[in-house]
Amino acid sequence: MESPVNLSPTPVATYQLSIKDVFERLSDREQLYAHHLSRAAWHGARIILRQTSPEGTGIFDFILELHKACGGQWGVFTDHYGLTIEELHSFLDYAGMFMSKMNNFCGEGDRKIVPAVSADSLRKMAGISQAATAALEAVVEPMLSLTPSALTLSESTYYLGNDKVTFDEIAAIARAMQLNDLEPENTRVRKSIENDKTVYQVLQASAQSNDELQDHIKGSAIPIDVLQPDSKLNGTVRLVRGDHSMEMTKICGHLLQAVRFAANDTQARFILDYLESFTSGSLEAYRRSMKNWVSILRLIYTLGYPNWKPCLPKGLLS
Repeated sequence: MESPVNLSPTPVATYQLSIKDVFERLSDREQLYAHHLSRAAWHGARIILRQTSPEGTGIFDFILELHKACGGQWGVFTDHYGLTIEELHSFLDYAGMFMSKMNNFCGEGDRKIVPAVSADSLRKMAGISQAATAALEAVVEPMLSLTPSALTLSESTYYLGNDKVTFDEIAAIARAMQLNDLEPENTRVRKSIENDKTVYQVLQASAQSNDELQDHIKGSAIPIDVLQPDSKLNGTVRLVRGDHSMEMTKICGHLLQAVRFAANDTQARFILDYLESFTSGSLEAYRRSMKNWVSILRLIYTLGYPNWKPCLPKGLLS
């Protein structure tokens, strides 16, 4: 297993993506279309963070609060809060890598990114606001810890609950999902014990819940709640829609706005299929949106599930 990425030895290469000139060449309608799609994508950031390391969203909040409190003028931390310029640069290297990866792990979760800044120095920075102090104290220990050096089954937040799920159980849940025409890309699993019986909740990302979608999915091959179980799984498997519902609702709100500024019917269908997918959790609607997406030539955006890959045994779904 590789060691964690400690950012102290060399600075991280940082590049500014300049899009102002390109954006200004768009028409007003195209600018509004691009704006709402970019806002939709931004609201998905917390979903990516939440589904990987437990401390990811807290570190994200800490970085954003520091930026808000200093107004983007990072020099205040050396001028007024006792940091050295080296400490500030080390923190900014860390923050830049964290924001570019949307988490404190690299690649497929195989290496942890650890800042080369002490807890005392981080607390000096957090002194700029009460909100920053609260955000830091919630995550400072796992943020600085060299362990876990990689996201394994037990550390990943794909699998929730105090009762740990095993690889055999994951394989059986995956087979149960296949039996019920479900795919894993927008799901997580929570294992619990209820009345001495094991319950596996397959949490599916969508703006609406099972109850809200009951009429919409009536007659579908996918059950509303309890799934047909795999023969090797000793427990009940339930499909629970509405995971990440707050963020998914915000995403759908901006998609609704983007539809108003679509340049043509193809763009509109592309967004409407996104809306159906993110509202209901339907991956069939998502695939339809991708078919329309490839035919859009000028403004190309894609939202979806590139990072939502549950830790399944190799070949499990082949």
